[in-house]
Amino acid sequence: MKQITPEDAGITARGSYSYTAPDGTVIKMDWVADENGFQPTGAHLPVAPPTPDHVVKLLDDLRALGAL
Repeated sequence: MKQITPEDAGITARGSYSYTAPDGTVIKMDWVADENGFQPTGAHLPVAPPTPDHVVKLLDDLRALGAL
Protein backbone atom coordinates (compact mmCIF):
# COMPACT_ATOMS: atom_id res chain seq x y z
CA MET A 1 0.00 0.00 0.00
CA LYS A 2 1.10 3.53 -0.73
CA GLN A 3 -0.38 6.65 0.83
CA ILE A 4 -1.17 8.97 -2.09
CA THR A 5 -2.99 11.70 -0.18
CA PRO A 6 -4.04 11.82 3.49
CA GLU A 7 -7.42 10.39 2.43
CA ASP A 8 -6.36 7.98 -0.32
CA ALA A 9 -4.14 4.94 -0.39
CA GLY A 10 -3.41 2.64 -3.29
CA ILE A 11 -1.40 -0.34 -4.32
CA THR A 12 1.88 0.06 -6.15
CA ALA A 13 3.04 -2.86 -8.23
CA ARG A 14 6.13 -3.41 -10.30
CA GLY A 15 7.49 -6.25 -12.32
CA SER A 16 9.19 -7.37 -15.47
CA TYR A 17 9.10 -10.08 -18.06
CA SER A 18 11.08 -11.06 -21.12
CA TYR A 19 10.62 -13.19 -24.19
CA THR A 20 12.46 -14.01 -27.40
CA ALA A 21 11.05 -12.38 -30.53
CA PRO A 22 10.77 -14.40 -33.77
CA ASP A 23 14.01 -12.79 -35.03
CA GLY A 24 15.90 -14.04 -31.94
CA THR A 25 16.01 -10.69 -30.13
CA VAL A 26 15.39 -10.89 -26.38
CA ILE A 27 12.69 -8.39 -25.44
CA LYS A 28 12.67 -7.24 -21.79
CA MET A 29 9.86 -5.17 -20.34
CA ASP A 30 9.96 -3.53 -16.90
CA TRP A 31 6.82 -1.89 -15.57
CA VAL A 32 5.39 0.06 -12.66
CA ALA A 33 1.71 0.54 -11.90
CA ASP A 34 0.88 3.24 -9.38
CA GLU A 35 -1.10 6.47 -9.01
CA ASN A 36 0.40 7.59 -12.34
CA GLY A 37 -0.99 4.58 -14.20
CA PHE A 38 0.81 1.77 -16.01
CA GLN A 39 4.34 2.81 -16.99
CA PRO A 40 6.22 0.30 -19.15
CA THR A 41 9.90 0.71 -20.04
CA GLY A 42 12.02 -1.24 -22.46
CA ALA A 43 14.62 -0.66 -25.16
CA HIS A 44 12.16 -1.94 -27.78
CA LEU A 45 9.51 0.71 -27.05
CA PRO A 46 9.29 3.77 -29.31
CA VAL A 47 10.63 7.06 -27.97
CA ALA A 48 8.97 10.38 -28.69
CA PRO A 49 11.05 12.82 -30.71
CA PRO A 50 12.48 15.82 -28.85
CA THR A 51 10.19 18.81 -28.47
CA PRO A 52 11.04 21.46 -31.10
CA ASP A 53 12.72 24.59 -29.75
CA HIS A 54 9.86 26.86 -30.87
CA VAL A 55 7.37 24.76 -28.88
CA VAL A 56 9.58 24.87 -25.78
CA LYS A 57 9.76 28.66 -26.09
CA LEU A 58 5.99 28.94 -26.57
CA LEU A 59 5.34 26.83 -23.47
CA ASP A 60 7.84 28.89 -21.45
CA ASP A 61 6.13 32.10 -22.58
CA LEU A 62 2.70 30.74 -21.66
CA ARG A 63 3.95 29.69 -18.23
CA ALA A 64 5.43 33.15 -17.68
CA LEU A 65 2.02 34.67 -18.50
CA GLY A 66 0.29 32.29 -16.11
CA ALA A 67 -1.64 30.68 -18.95
CA LEU A 68 -0.44 27.17 -18.04
